[in-house]
Amino acid sequence: MKNTEDLVSEDFESRIDETFMIDDNEVSLKSVDVRDAPSPKMRKPVSLLLKSEEPLPVEDGVLGFAHPDLGQHMLLVHRVADPDDILYEIILA
Repeated sequence: MKNTEDLVSEDFESRIDETFMIDDNEVSLKSVDVRDAPSPKMRKPVSLLLKSEEPLPVEDGVLGFAHPDLGQHMLLVHRVADPDDILYEIILA
């Protein structure tokens, strides 16, 4: 298991379409996007886009995020506006 601060894009890129848990809700990882760091001293933010079949009980907040190989982490999750799917984003920075 990894500490939250040690999670990097490579931990997720091979797990596209795998199932993760947000609290007690199954979600599937749809994409991993690495963005430019706001400063050379900071790490590059990693955006995880996740799809759910049902809306989560809350639109956004700090929720449990888990995967058998990566462990459980408390991360900020927010709903992404999409007309066709129920999507959520987590940004690791």
